[in-house]
Amino acid sequence: MSAGAINSPQLLMLSGIGPKEHLTELGIPVVAELPVGENLQDHQMLIFRNKINKPLSRDLGWRGNWWYDLQYSLLGTGPKAATGTEVIVHGQHEKSMIGKVHPDFYAVFGSFALDGNFFNFNEQVAKEYLDFAKSYPYCVSTFLVLSRPQSKGTIKLKSSDPFDYPSIDVNYFSEKVDMDTMIRSTRFWEQFMATKTMKELGVEIDDMRMSFCSQHKFRSDEYWECMIRHVALTAYHHAGTCKMGAATDPTAVVDPQLRVRGIEGLRVADASIFPNITSGNTNIPTIMVAEKAADMILSANSVKKIKT
Repeated sequence: MSAGAINSPQLLMLSGIGPKEHLTELGIPVVAELPVGENLQDHQMLIFRNKINKPLSRDLGWRGNWWYDLQYSLLGTGPKAATGTEVIVHGQHEKSMIGKVHPDFYAVFGSFALDGNFFNFNEQVAKEYLDFAKSYPYCVSTFLVLSRPQSKGTIKLKSSDPFDYPSIDVNYFSEKVDMDTMIRSTRFWEQFMATKTMKELGVEIDDMRMSFCSQHKFRSDEYWECMIRHVALTAYHHAGTCKMGAATDPTAVVDPQLRVRGIEGLRVADASIFPNITSGNTNIPTIMVAEKAADMILSANSVKKIKT
């Protein structure tokens, strides 16, 4: 099974594989009692947006511009040929630990600013935070991402109906260390915005001054915590809900060969099996899991053929 860190636990629980008490409440016969849906992890992200004084970014008209469409179709160049994210930096706050442990955060720099309420913010927040790009022709963004959050959530079923979306409790920033790390990471952004290069582009830290956090002193820890709690969001890197672990690990759902415990002939191969979320994007690590799973399945089938 490879349905992702949201749907794999959902399908397992609908099939009777999961926490006994939860399944019993929903009238689902328990086939195997396992901690499915626990250990939900995700990268949290705070987006900083700034205006610049030079035409070095996408303007708001790039989406519907016929010339850009033609330029990309014929030459493979122009604004539509770019991903929009040009640089990724991984950082560790403790200099003595650089190279010894995973990064605390990573930053993605983009040559654009979001100009629509894609994230279901309330109207006041969306208008002030996202409509910013409509007032300036050129903008850049910094996506600041928490690499190894300690906060963990859960996925549960709302009902036994497979067409009901599962209940997702991400539990972001429930661990104080995550908020402290995210606030420290904003200091990296502040330092970068204060460099000579960014100043020459006309970047101002004041661009992130929001009225909905004005009860706090701008750039104080309290101010940044307020911003984080208002506008930080998912990086869409959900993982860990069908945790892989040793036979002695009571929190594990699958074994090191990705086999679901107590179930014959069923493996899970997606980001849900990660015991801990990776320090960066989950795409390539998930592909690696799939490649390894394919090797193990082929090997197991070869052994069976030899025996028969």
